[in-house]
Amino acid sequence: MRLRILAIILAVLCSADHLHADDRLSRYMYEDTKRLVKLVEDAATLMERKGSAAFAEFGRKGSRWFDDQYFLFVYDSAGTSTFHATILELVGKNLMDLRDMNGKPLIRFITDVCRKPQQDAHGWVFYLWQEKNEFEPKWKSAYVRKVVMPDGMVCAIGSGHHHLKIEKVMVQENVQSAV
Repeated sequence: MRLRILAIILAVLCSADHLHADDRLSRYMYEDTKRLVKLVEDAATLMERKGSAAFAEFGRKGSRWFDDQYFLFVYDSAGTSTFHATILELVGKNLMDLRDMNGKPLIRFITDVCRKPQQDAHGWVFYLWQEKNEFEPKWKSAYVRKVVMPDGMVCAIGSGHHHLKIEKVMVQENVQSAV
């Protein structure tokens, strides 16, 4: 009887986590935004299970984690790059002082999600970024999610995109965090 009750409780908790992720996606209107959020949420779930062993999957070009439009990055709470799919030379470096073209402290904003109390805290970071083959920097929107890995290490995993439309929820969340 106790095992049955425990199984029911476990099933409810697992479905509550699934609903939470679906609720998070349902707040967005545009498919590109939903795709980016789902990518990061799914990657965070994988990191919560596998820890840094998930990085091998994240770095595989042509996978769902790394294609021509999307890739993942991971920073620990102190601002050290622990994974970056496209700029490998950043891994192992503390980039807390890195700023975008307007002087915005990009990595500090990314790692701010690590200091939020919720286990699955998340947020949006908007910044100017110049790609290697571009002449001028462009605005980029990055969705970032807090991850507590199996060893207890707290990280921020995220992905960004240059062409996302601004969503109402993005504006609301940024205004709330500014207040």
